[in-house]
Amino acid sequence: MERFALKILVRFIGLSVLLLVPLAPARESTEERLEAREQAEEQAESIRSGENADAKPAFDNVPLGKELVVFRGHGSPVNSAVFSPDGKQIATACGGAGSKDYSVRLWDAETGKEIRKFEGHTDRVNQVAFTPDGKELVSVSDDKTGRVWEIATGLEKFKLVDHLAEVKCVAIHPEGKFAMSGGRDCLMIRWNLQTGKRTHAKRAHLSSVMAIAYSPDGKQVATGGRDNLVRLWDAEKGAELGWFGGKLLKEDLTKQPSTLPIGHTGSVLSVAFSPDGKRLLSGGYDGTVRLWDVETTFPLLTSEGQKAPVYSVACSPDGKRIMAGSGAFVARVWDIESGNEELLFDGGTTSVLSVAFSPDGQTMLIGSRDRTARTWCAP
Repeated sequence: MERFALKILVRFIGLSVLLLVPLAPARESTEERLEAREQAEEQAESIRSGENADAKPAFDNVPLGKELVVFRGHGSPVNSAVFSPDGKQIATACGGAGSKDYSVRLWDAETGKEIRKFEGHTDRVNQVAFTPDGKELVSVSDDKTGRVWEIATGLEKFKLVDHLAEVKCVAIHPEGKFAMSGGRDCLMIRWNLQTGKRTHAKRAHLSSVMAIAYSPDGKQVATGGRDNLVRLWDAEKGAELGWFGGKLLKEDLTKQPSTLPIGHTGSVLSVAFSPDGKRLLSGGYDGTVRLWDVETTFPLLTSEGQKAPVYSVACSPDGKRIMAGSGAFVARVWDIESGNEELLFDGGTTSVLSVAFSPDGQTMLIGSRDRTARTWCAP
C-alpha cells in the first residue's frame, strides 16, 4: 500500500487546498534488517538439535580429552555451566523450545550429585554466574528478568526487572558489587547487587546484546551483539572506549570509522577477557574464534575451522589457553601464543553451548544441547 502525506499547496479565497501526494516507499532501516537476520538465526537455532553430523570437523591428530563427570537432571538444553570460585561446585542453567524446565541447578563438582534447584524463571534461562564470594548466583532469562539467588537457602533474593525484552547475558563485577546484563532490547544495564536496583542503562548495540564480560580489574566491560561487533565500555561511566572489527552495514559507515579491520561476519555470541586484561576473546555465529588486543583493538589470532556457530569461549586462569564450544559438537582448546590446537572434547552429536575452565585450570566444563553438563581433562 502506498504511503501518503498531506501537503498544503495553495491558499485560495481563504481556504487551504490539500492534496494527497504519494511518498517513496520507506527504506528498510538497519534495525529492521538486523531484526530480520536475528529472526532467521533464531529459526535456525530452533531446529539445530537435528543438525547433520557432517558439520563435525575432522579430528585430525588432536588429542581427545578424558570425560570425568556427567551432570544429569535438566529437562532441556544446558545453556550455561560455570564453576564456583573455589571449584567445588557447578551451576547450570537451562531452557529451550518445547521444554518447561527453566531451572538453575547447583551440583557437587566431584560427584555430580545435585545439591539444589532454583526455580522461578518462566522462560529459557540463558546464563548463570556466581558472585565472587560464592554465596549467590545471578541468572538471566528470556522471561525479561534477572534473578539473584541465595545459594545457602535456594531463595530468590532479588528480581531484576528493567529490561524490555529477553535478557541474554550477565557478568559479575570482580568485587561482587555489581552485575551487568544485556538483552534483546539492545540495552546494557548495571545492577547494584546489594539493592537489586538499576544504577544505569545504555544502548550498547544496534541489535541484541548477546554477550558481556567484565575485565579482571572491573574497570571495563566488553559486549558482543547481533550487529557483528564487539564493543568496549567504561564500566563505571558507561562511555564507549572502542570496538573490535565488525563487518558493518553500509549506511553505518558514516557514523563509524571505515578503516576498521574486518571481524565477525555474524552475531557475536560470547566474549571473555584474558586474566591480565590485555586480550579479549570472542566467538560468533560465523563459526570463528577471534583474539583481540584490548589496547589497539586489532586482531591477534583467528580460528575459522568450526563449520558451525561458536556459542561460548573461555580463557584459562593462567592465560595460556583458550577454549571454544560450538554447534560442530566439540569443545576445542588452543595454545594462546602459537594458535596450535592442543585438545579436543568430542560432544557426540550435540552442540556444545557453554564452556568454562576450573579455577586451577586443570578441568574443563561444558554444557550441551543434550541436557547435560560434563567435566573433562587432558588424557
